[in-house]
Amino acid sequence: MATDTLAVGNASVALTAQGVSFVLAEQMEDSDSRQADGLIVRTIQGFGYSALSNGLPTFMDLLKAQGVISQRVFSFYFSNSSFADNQYDTESECIIGEIDTSKASGNIAYIPLYGTPSFWGVELDSVSLGDQSVDISADVAILDTGTSLLTLPAEDIYSLLSTFSHFGNCNIDANIGYIVCDCSQGVAPYPALRLSLGGYSFSLQGEDYFLQDKGKCVLLAQGSSLEIWILGNVFLRKFYTVYDMENERVGIAGAVAYSQVLGLIGLIITNSLVL
Repeated sequence: MATDTLAVGNASVALTAQGVSFVLAEQMEDSDSRQADGLIVRTIQGFGYSALSNGLPTFMDLLKAQGVISQRVFSFYFSNSSFADNQYDTESECIIGEIDTSKASGNIAYIPLYGTPSFWGVELDSVSLGDQSVDISADVAILDTGTSLLTLPAEDIYSLLSTFSHFGNCNIDANIGYIVCDCSQGVAPYPALRLSLGGYSFSLQGEDYFLQDKGKCVLLAQGSSLEIWILGNVFLRKFYTVYDMENERVGIAGAVAYSQVLGLIGLIITNSLVL
């Protein structure tokens, strides 16, 4: 282990914490067998709780302890800029130490964390597509900016397929492994996908959960061996989210504007939980 000073921001506005811990190694095994020349420096500092860092204080812990911020809270806003059209009029934001309510449309719904705080998990009550209930096996959903798509248990993927088939011709494409639906009439035949989280309902429309291409739609959801749902950027780009470590809760509100353009970058998949 080693420690160093970590600063986030630019020279004029920076949040700086002393004594941030890092892992140093000469070799590391991981799933893609990466090779590295020289010393590997791997941070254990994410935006989760210290349970994920073997009890060592996190970046957020240190910022508060050293008086840089008054509360361990941060939030994420994803802009409606379009990668496809090379439009970057509005920047996305990670706001540390406070909440920017100007990014929220309406009231922020606060949901207590599920179980012992580690990742940002909340209770997943139910899922429905229009008036059709989706039979799900998971009871926890994790909000995670390090995941691009919706990630859910493999059996829940098949439940989604069955439910989507009520509204159009859908199947799992053997070449890409994703649910593909007929969108020759656009996304209009497909209703809202509603997730009930901690007693609050949040909806994704067809333009949110589909990637459209030449009369076909790819559902932006992937199966996994985990028995949880991971709500990645497909969900987070529509909502302004607050992560309140002091009160062990997550806040969710509609974003003032969100991207309806999911370019191919939306299919870049990462399973690392950065929060």
